[in-house]
Amino acid sequence: MQQDYPLDVYSWVALSLFLLVIFFVVFPISIPIPFSKRFPVIPFIHSSRSQPIKIPFNLATTPFYAIIILLACRCIEFKVVVDGFVGSEGIQPYSIMILFYSLAYICVSLDLTGFVEFCAYWFSNKSGKNGKKLFTYFYILFNLMSAFTSNDVVVLTGTMYYTRLANIKPPTAFLISEFMAANIASMTLYIGNPTNVIVAQAYNISFIKYSAWMLGPTIVSIVVAYIFLRIVFRNPKFIPQNVDPPKRDPKSVLRDKNGAIFGIFLLVCCLVTLMATSFTSIRVWVVTLPFAVVSLLRDFVHDLLEKKKTDNEQKNKSEDKEVEKFESKKDTVIENVEGKRDTVESNKDTIVENVESNKDVVIENVESKKDTSIDVESKLKNKVELSDSKLDHQNSTTLTVLAIENISKSSQNLESSSGQEQVIVIDKGYSDFRKEETGSSCESLEIEIQEDPENVSESRCFSFKHTFPTIYMVFMRMPRSLLPFSFGMFILVEVLSSLGWISLFAKAFSTLTPSFIPAVFVTAVISIILCNLLNNLPMTVLLTRILQHPNFANADHVNESVMTGCLFALVIGSNVGQNPEGYEIAGWILAIFKMEPWGNAGGFLERVPRADI
Repeated sequence: MQQDYPLDVYSWVALSLFLLVIFFVVFPISIPIPFSKRFPVIPFIHSSRSQPIKIPFNLATTPFYAIIILLACRCIEFKVVVDGFVGSEGIQPYSIMILFYSLAYICVSLDLTGFVEFCAYWFSNKSGKNGKKLFTYFYILFNLMSAFTSNDVVVLTGTMYYTRLANIKPPTAFLISEFMAANIASMTLYIGNPTNVIVAQAYNISFIKYSAWMLGPTIVSIVVAYIFLRIVFRNPKFIPQNVDPPKRDPKSVLRDKNGAIFGIFLLVCCLVTLMATSFTSIRVWVVTLPFAVVSLLRDFVHDLLEKKKTDNEQKNKSEDKEVEKFESKKDTVIENVEGKRDTVESNKDTIVENVESNKDVVIENVESKKDTSIDVESKLKNKVELSDSKLDHQNSTTLTVLAIENISKSSQNLESSSGQEQVIVIDKGYSDFRKEETGSSCESLEIEIQEDPENVSESRCFSFKHTFPTIYMVFMRMPRSLLPFSFGMFILVEVLSSLGWISLFAKAFSTLTPSFIPAVFVTAVISIILCNLLNNLPMTVLLTRILQHPNFANADHVNESVMTGCLFALVIGSNVGQNPEGYEIAGWILAIFKMEPWGNAGGFLERVPRADI
């Protein structure tokens, strides 16, 4: 049970830092460090000497700066930080983040298969050239997608379709309807938005009970919003009578048909399991996390198989090119060998002639020596003469044999030399070929590096991107900065609670909600306003802690109906008012299309630059 804590200096320091964090979240800046160009290159921190190191004050970093300052000033204890991470009063920030990112991975992975584009083209083809039908069909499509997948997927896909593919100028009405559908339909299911989970966890609301309470208000809101849109954008300038949308076979945009079927099946199984386990005490994140792991493993196997297939195709192509180049080199080598062979044959004939002529000279020398030996032998005994004559005969025979062997050796040497030349020619051709192949591969590698210079500094990231492109793209499209921001704001809300601010806010909130109708109205308005200042996640945590505090929950006028009305008004406000990037979207629409004010709608858009309408 929460207690009342008196305000002190530390309380005001914490509140000042909290407001400062909100300022930098709305207006992020980066402060360069002087002389940081001289620092060595550090990946992810200082990637180039040409630019100084900058300290970012933005969505992801500013809350942690404030927490570090509070710890350094001894304003809070480390236990407060732990409580902000682990949770208290039934709210578990880590489980909310696991649930959110598990579902986000499944939905983004499904989107990368081309399923959402398939649906967009299918609805576009069904509408024909009727602008009003196209507007209505897409409004229905985006409501269904936002209810069962993710409003981030709706905004990303719809914005790309309207601004790049559809021939609708200006697409203002279609974009505004997309934003409204994305924010309203996310109230339908328990898992449609992390803020729904926060409220449901804090008050132990099951999946079925939540859907039963919110299904009716969501449908009514969708219908009312559609009527409002048709009235505001009644000018044919915004919803033209005839349009010329791109005609394309929806099946042609399915990049991974099997992956789309698998993703839909996995998402349906996840929703059915959530409904089945809503009657038990199993945490929602325990249900959704295994499905996200299965989706991750499927993408992992798919990327490995695709890479293996691509490598085999490239290997076969390179082998074919190598064979073609080797065949061309082979013809040249054969011509060179034939020429060398003719030279060897002519040299062989010359050598044989030289040996034959030398043979005659040798024989004449032997005969002269024989005559000389006969003169000497006449003075010797007959026995010695006989042995000498045999010896001379053997010498002449030996010389003849040696001459013939020299002819054979000379021929063999020439042939071996020609063989060496042949090997040299082949090796030279192959080395030239390898040199050409290496050069071409280096050029292709340089092209790839130039296409994505951010990943060149990190070879591991570069390799991961090309080995697992699906997983890489899913993680790149997921809201990564939301994780540190959410945890930081959870901790800061816990800090405000520990320093007495939550009890004070609970007293003020109790005064503003004397009965059921004012309670619902005040809660919805305050939550929508705070959504555009704090972001919907920390706003929901803050108001939930206020509603849980005894100063509000135990007030005399707060009964069960008032509490229930405040809870679901908080859910509606957190969904309708959510907008982490609405300022940029609204400003982009006004700047690109130079939208002129048209009655009330023009002034309405100008007054809410930070809201998703």
